[in-house]
Amino acid sequence: MRHICAGTGGRWPEAPHLYKFDGLYYLMLAEGGTEYGHMETLFRSESPWGPYTPCPTNPVLSHRDAVSNPVQCTGHADIVDDGAGNLWAVFLGVRTLPGVLLHNLGRETFLSPVVQDAAGWFSIGNGGIVGLEMEGPLPGEARPHTRDWKPSYIEGKRDPHWCFVRGFDASLIHFDCTNAAVRLAFGPDISTPSGLYALALRRQEGFLCEFSARVEFPARIYAADENSGKNSGVRAGLTAYYNDSYHYDIFVYRDGVCGTNDPWRLGVSKRIHDMEAVVASVDLPESLLQVDGSGLQAVYFRIRSDTEWYVFEWKAGGIGWAELGRGKTAGLCTEGTYHMSFTGVLFGVFASGCLNFFGSEPDYPVSFSDCAYTERD
Repeated sequence: MRHICAGTGGRWPEAPHLYKFDGLYYLMLAEGGTEYGHMETLFRSESPWGPYTPCPTNPVLSHRDAVSNPVQCTGHADIVDDGAGNLWAVFLGVRTLPGVLLHNLGRETFLSPVVQDAAGWFSIGNGGIVGLEMEGPLPGEARPHTRDWKPSYIEGKRDPHWCFVRGFDASLIHFDCTNAAVRLAFGPDISTPSGLYALALRRQEGFLCEFSARVEFPARIYAADENSGKNSGVRAGLTAYYNDSYHYDIFVYRDGVCGTNDPWRLGVSKRIHDMEAVVASVDLPESLLQVDGSGLQAVYFRIRSDTEWYVFEWKAGGIGWAELGRGKTAGLCTEGTYHMSFTGVLFGVFASGCLNFFGSEPDYPVSFSDCAYTERD
């Protein structure tokens, strides 16, 4: 093992790529950390072992001084040849909220043309600066972006958009291909910092978008009973989820304990750092709640997102969409979190708590159908 290059002095030089062009070895690496000082630097040598000469225009990719650019944190690049003599760079970056250095969509992959100067040095984009749209000789037609999504239900083949926290637990989550629904058992609180949840998620891919689903309890609801020996607190609904410490939720819930008959309610809650509270709630209309064995009638939930707010809405029983609560988009941005991960916000369906039933408890008592994600202009 031999040390061949320490970079240009930026912190954490990493992710090296070595290429050979026209008899010279080009070494490209990421420096500056993966935040707003991220950059890509380039060196070359006649030998893979060095010594390496730095590119006179380093960094060859960075937006550290282009704070008004909507793409930030650019780096971790690789160069590819499209087979037609054109070089391209694929690299990581984030799209920030307008006017502020905050992002909630997570780290994404970008594509840019690579330019080679007369001396043989490479640069990415326009002198190391890229945009959301750029001109370049694409080798084929770009695949259209899917703005409207509804999950597919094919036996033995899960829709690839679904993802899960720490893993998938088949005892908590079932994809019902017959009824085109996500069925959940009641699992741990989704703020629990370990373990698996009854929680199925898909990425938020645009600032202006919405996620919706129809939720119902097909099983018979058991009224709280002081002799049941079981807590009847339960929640089931939608979430805008960054991680277990940062999420906004809308749900049908009951926080009663044994021996009480607390009403079923609709609620919006926020979890930020170590603070969590139901910030808005209304009693569930009696017409939607039947304890005579027919269960809970369907309630529709919707989360609408823009660059300032997550808005939480519901409708049911002939009642049109009504806003129940909202939360600042900034509250789920990476920069304000403790862990500062790269995943961004995901939308999902969840069920947590413990519910009693008349008779035997079904395996997956909560059903989410009509799940849909749509991006708006």
